Amino acid sequence: MHIASLLFCVLVIWHNYESLANPPESPVQQCLGFCDLMGRGHDSIYQQEWNKTETRIKALQDQITQIETQLSKSKPKLDNFIEIGTRYFYIEEDFRVTWFTAVEWCRDKGGQLAVIQNEEELNAINAKLDPNSSYWLDINDLAYEGQYESWTSGKRAPYLKWWGDEPNNSNENEDCVLLKENVMRDEACYNSCYYICQSDIVDW
Repeated sequence: MHIASLLFCVLVIWHNYESLANPPESPVQQCLGFCDLMGRGHDSIYQQEWNKTETRIKALQDQITQIETQLSKSKPKLDNFIEIGTRYFYIEEDFRVTWFTAVEWCRDKGGQLAVIQNEEELNAINAKLDPNSSYWLDINDLAYEGQYESWTSGKRAPYLKWWGDEPNNSNENEDCVLLKENVMRDEACYNSCYYICQSDIVDW
């Protein structure tokens, strides 16, 4: 019994000595330690999120590159188109075809039958043409008599410059528009003329 009491006293004295040798941290020290611990945890979380974001960005960049590659492969070659003003045009001067054939042939070349936007463009194109020849444009009133539209876009022609008393719908069958001597005329769509294509597909 005396030995047990003695051991208990020794343990109490040793515990008190340890407490004095290692006093508890102050509230400020405890807070700083906690903040440091939390900060290390948040740094790890932020780094993980940043890594995920970088991975997503890389995946998007790869997708964009693939799309651009596919577009470059599918884009038709615009052979023999020349720059006139601010756009590119192809002027056919070897084969005369109907208006409907001209529509198809321009499409096969990767463009569309031309629609002239304004007088400045008209003058620039006319300077490249044979003044004695006629050239189909992408303008017609096949849907509604007297309402001249683009076959490609279905919208009204943005610019028209008629010759003399044109359009006169002679013989009740002149529904397509051609360009000759810097002015426009209505003509039967099944007549044969040269044609002008533009490289861009316009949707006004």
